[in-house]
Amino acid sequence: MDLANSSYASSSQNIVHGESSYDQMELERVFRFIAHSFEDSPERNLPRIEPFVNYFRNCKKVLDIGCGEGLLLGLLRDAGTRGIGIDIDPNKAAIASSKGLEVIVAQADEYLCDKKDEFDGIFLRHIIEHFDGPDGVRLLYLCRKALQPGGIIIVVTPNYLSSNVATRDFWLDVTHRRPYPQPLLEHIFTVLGIAVVKCEVREMGLDLVIVGRVP
Repeated sequence: MDLANSSYASSSQNIVHGESSYDQMELERVFRFIAHSFEDSPERNLPRIEPFVNYFRNCKKVLDIGCGEGLLLGLLRDAGTRGIGIDIDPNKAAIASSKGLEVIVAQADEYLCDKKDEFDGIFLRHIIEHFDGPDGVRLLYLCRKALQPGGIIIVVTPNYLSSNVATRDFWLDVTHRRPYPQPLLEHIFTVLGIAVVKCEVREMGLDLVIVGRVP
């Protein structure tokens, strides 16, 4: 599981609100530990991310939202494609930057709000489920605005049709807000003017993948 790009910050602020300075620091430490507890290691995640590089091979500038330690960014660099990553976790961003990758510490919506036709690829892996419905729609709207004509967007999210996801895995991450089933994501894409290229499930049915293209 991966930490969100936006909801993590707001959730931690809610937890420590009204506490003493010491309690704020301690609760922040506890919350970060709990939020990361069920994440898979970079070594396990790398082969899961590798197949998505093929979608971006003809791209010139790809944005990875919630890039973490820069797994996709490194693969894009190896493929000769420029990748820019954003993440709210400064520690993970620092790890990615230490590899010579282009990473910015930022909230997704704040970063995207003034971007228009800037990218020809956007990748969101285990990000959208950290946003409430209206905020999730806004995030995808901003992604659509930031994509050039012909641009590719890929959303990977837990497959809530899987019983393991619905009854256990989804709820192991305290920053998850709501699931985004395939019909909903397809509908959002269509309303935003994003053509659905492909929908599939991966990782033994645990992940839902939707690929879209801007006309």
